[in-house]
Amino acid sequence: MRAFVEDPGVDCAVISNVPLTKSLQTLPPGAGHAEDLTRPGGFAARTIEIFRATDKPVVVNIDSGPLYDPLAGYLEKQGSRCSGEPTKRSASSGHTSTASSASAG
Repeated sequence: MRAFVEDPGVDCAVISNVPLTKSLQTLPPGAGHAEDLTRPGGFAARTIEIFRATDKPVVVNIDSGPLYDPLAGYLEKQGSRCSGEPTKRSASSGHTSTASSASAG
Protein backbone atom coordinates (compact mmCIF):
# COMPACT_ATOMS: atom_id res chain seq x y z
CA MET A 1 0.00 0.00 0.00
CA ARG A 2 2.72 2.45 0.97
CA ALA A 3 4.60 2.13 -2.34
CA PHE A 4 1.40 2.76 -4.26
CA VAL A 5 0.49 5.87 -2.25
CA GLU A 6 4.05 7.24 -2.45
CA ASP A 7 4.19 6.88 -6.25
CA PRO A 8 4.30 10.42 -7.75
CA GLY A 9 1.92 9.28 -10.49
CA VAL A 10 -0.81 8.50 -7.95
CA ASP A 11 -3.09 11.37 -6.94
CA CYS A 12 -5.33 9.47 -4.51
CA ALA A 13 -5.74 5.93 -3.23
CA VAL A 14 -8.63 3.57 -2.64
CA ILE A 15 -7.50 0.79 -0.33
CA SER A 16 -9.70 -2.29 -0.31
CA ASN A 17 -9.05 -5.60 1.35
CA VAL A 18 -10.80 -8.82 2.22
CA PRO A 19 -10.72 -8.69 6.03
CA LEU A 20 -11.44 -12.40 6.50
CA THR A 21 -7.73 -13.24 6.66
CA LYS A 22 -6.53 -13.75 10.25
CA SER A 23 -3.08 -12.37 9.55
CA LEU A 24 -4.57 -8.93 8.81
CA GLN A 25 -5.85 -8.60 12.41
CA THR A 26 -9.21 -7.11 11.42
CA LEU A 27 -11.41 -8.19 14.36
CA PRO A 28 -11.56 -6.66 17.82
CA PRO A 29 -10.27 -8.89 20.64
CA GLY A 30 -12.81 -11.51 21.59
CA ALA A 31 -13.58 -15.09 22.46
CA GLY A 32 -12.77 -17.74 19.89
CA HIS A 33 -9.94 -15.97 18.08
CA ALA A 34 -6.60 -14.26 18.72
CA GLU A 35 -7.11 -11.19 16.54
CA ASP A 36 -6.90 -7.58 17.72
CA LEU A 37 -7.59 -4.89 15.13
CA THR A 38 -5.48 -2.40 17.12
CA ARG A 39 -2.40 -4.66 17.09
CA PRO A 40 0.75 -3.06 15.64
CA GLY A 41 1.50 -4.45 12.19
CA GLY A 42 -2.13 -5.29 11.44
CA PHE A 43 -4.17 -3.86 8.59
CA ALA A 44 -5.58 -0.97 10.64
CA ALA A 45 -2.20 0.10 12.03
CA ARG A 46 -0.54 -0.01 8.61
CA THR A 47 -3.40 1.87 6.99
CA ILE A 48 -3.36 4.57 9.70
CA GLU A 49 0.39 5.00 9.16
CA ILE A 50 -0.35 5.69 5.49
CA PHE A 51 -3.09 8.21 6.44
CA ARG A 52 -0.58 10.05 8.59
CA ALA A 53 2.30 9.91 6.11
CA THR A 54 0.60 11.41 3.06
CA ASP A 55 -1.27 14.52 2.00
CA LYS A 56 -3.04 12.52 -0.72
CA PRO A 57 -6.68 11.52 -0.29
CA VAL A 58 -7.01 7.94 0.93
CA VAL A 59 -10.33 6.07 1.00
CA VAL A 60 -10.62 2.66 2.66
CA ASN A 61 -13.20 0.14 1.46
CA ILE A 62 -14.19 -2.75 3.73
CA ASP A 63 -16.58 -4.73 1.58
CA SER A 64 -17.70 -7.17 4.31
CA GLY A 65 -20.55 -7.64 6.74
CA PRO A 66 -21.31 -6.28 10.21
CA LEU A 67 -18.65 -8.44 11.84
CA TYR A 68 -16.18 -5.83 10.55
CA ASP A 69 -18.10 -2.73 11.73
CA PRO A 70 -15.57 -2.27 14.58
CA LEU A 71 -12.73 -2.14 12.01
CA ALA A 72 -14.61 0.43 9.92
CA GLY A 73 -15.38 2.50 13.01
CA TYR A 74 -11.78 2.35 14.22
CA LEU A 75 -10.43 3.46 10.84
CA GLU A 76 -13.00 6.24 10.58
CA LYS A 77 -12.09 7.50 14.04
CA GLN A 78 -8.36 7.37 13.33
CA GLY A 79 -8.84 8.78 9.82
CA SER A 80 -10.68 11.78 11.16
CA ARG A 81 -7.62 12.50 13.29
CA CYS A 82 -5.29 12.12 10.31
CA SER A 83 -6.61 13.15 6.93
CA GLY A 84 -10.37 13.10 7.35
CA GLU A 85 -10.77 10.50 4.63
CA PRO A 86 -13.73 8.12 4.72
CA THR A 87 -14.09 4.42 5.24
CA LYS A 88 -16.62 2.86 2.86
CA ARG A 89 -18.60 -0.34 3.46
CA SER A 90 -19.03 -1.43 -0.16
CA ALA A 91 -16.99 -1.11 -3.31
CA SER A 92 -19.81 0.63 -5.18
CA SER A 93 -20.23 3.36 -2.54
CA GLY A 94 -16.47 3.86 -2.36
CA HIS A 95 -16.20 4.23 -6.12
CA THR A 96 -19.05 6.73 -6.38
CA SER A 97 -17.87 8.86 -3.47
CA THR A 98 -14.25 8.85 -4.62
CA ALA A 99 -15.20 9.82 -8.16
CA SER A 100 -17.34 12.69 -6.83
CA SER A 101 -14.54 13.91 -4.54
CA ALA A 102 -11.95 13.73 -7.30
CA SER A 103 -14.18 15.69 -9.67
CA ALA A 104 -14.82 18.37 -7.08
CA GLY A 105 -11.13 18.83 -6.20
